[in-house]
Amino acid sequence: MIYLLYGEDSYRSRKKVREITDHFYRVSGGAEGAYRVALSECLLKDVEATAGTASLFRTKRFVLFEEPSAASADIAQFLEKKLPSYATSDDVFVFWDRSPGKGAGEALLRKIADHAAKTQEFGRMAPRAVVKFFDEEALARGVALLPREKQELIAEAAGDSWRLVQLIEKYALGMNRERPRHEELQNRTVFSFTDACGLGKRQEAWLLLQRMLRHGFTAERLFWALLGHIRTLIRVGSLVESGVSAADVPRAAGVHPFVAKKAMTQAARFSIPELSRLFGTLSQLDYETKQSRGDVTLGLERIVLSL
Repeated sequence: MIYLLYGEDSYRSRKKVREITDHFYRVSGGAEGAYRVALSECLLKDVEATAGTASLFRTKRFVLFEEPSAASADIAQFLEKKLPSYATSDDVFVFWDRSPGKGAGEALLRKIADHAAKTQEFGRMAPRAVVKFFDEEALARGVALLPREKQELIAEAAGDSWRLVQLIEKYALGMNRERPRHEELQNRTVFSFTDACGLGKRQEAWLLLQRMLRHGFTAERLFWALLGHIRTLIRVGSLVESGVSAADVPRAAGVHPFVAKKAMTQAARFSIPELSRLFGTLSQLDYETKQSRGDVTLGLERIVLSL
């Protein structure tokens, strides 16, 4: 059986070659019996040795011929004679080329196509196909981009899938390097929001809440952060009211000294009953949301406006 895969879009054609190769490995149980022949670099004797001798231990062979359009005249002549037997063989012969060929190379590719069970050309993709290809490759690499960034990368690649994949992978590498810093900045923003709530800074808390929601923070994440913060204020405030010294509060509350210091300042603005009512309001919002009778975003907004 013969496959012919060719065209300028070498990334997609190579991907197809890998699919066929992997299928052969699965069916045959391994890579034994698989051969790769770079026709532009080989001598005739190398091609004859690889493509003319079947394995004694394998019922099927897989031979990948690369760039037949660049083969020397004697190799091209040898392959032309072999094409009829390749076409009817149980072995798999894949011919892969970057271009449709010119002159003698074009003639050889036409003859291969005449005997091929399947011929597939991979030309430059149409704009709609480029977008679909981009989305698939970005998703496979866990890359999420803004529409503007996506358009910029697609424009830079100019329909070349190989270049487009390189750009996506470069972006993914940069994204992975920046992720720890990005997460740290996100956490700081959340802490700023909970601190603003604890200090009763209604306007600042409201602006931070709206900004974070616009930038993709989930209302659930902010809800649980605020609930945990109020719980800490209650614990720290109760310890202070019971006479525990400021130096002993971090150990007794099980929090970092820096967290304890901030919590003592914020808890002093409230009475324990006030903090308990706020905690109860948050808990009720959680209950109503789980019963499909509440909305976390609206509930958070109401709580912030009530500070």
